[in-house]
Amino acid sequence: MGRRAIRVGLAIALAAALVTGCGGAGSDEDQVRDVVTSFVEAGKDRDAEEACSLLASDQVKAVERLGGGADCEQVLGGFFANADAAGTEVKIEDVRVEGDRATVDATVKAGSFGPKAESILVVREGGEWKLASAGL
Repeated sequence: MGRRAIRVGLAIALAAALVTGCGGAGSDEDQVRDVVTSFVEAGKDRDAEEACSLLASDQVKAVERLGGGADCEQVLGGFFANADAAGTEVKIEDVRVEGDRATVDATVKAGSFGPKAESILVVREGGEWKLASAGL
């Protein structure tokens, strides 16, 4: 897979990751929406540590595999340094929660790419909503 494809995949993942929810107050749907928003903001702020904290454990492992074994923060930090995350936009169309899983339908525009319809899986891990799939 080429660097451009990885960057596009990570840009979409970044935008989509905002769907991951934190264990704060509000309904499950609100928490899932908050995670998505938080992930996008982390990307715009180039905050790899925050972005990685919003990913499910399997997603963290996938990012690390893409980075050749580097930790999630290093991989996303390198991506953020070379990407224009400022133009990333996510419009959440629908959130469906079923137990410890949620599906978010969103339209993602990442830089000059998009808009693209995405269906994002979010799971509850340790009581917190985490992004489980985002094109990685």
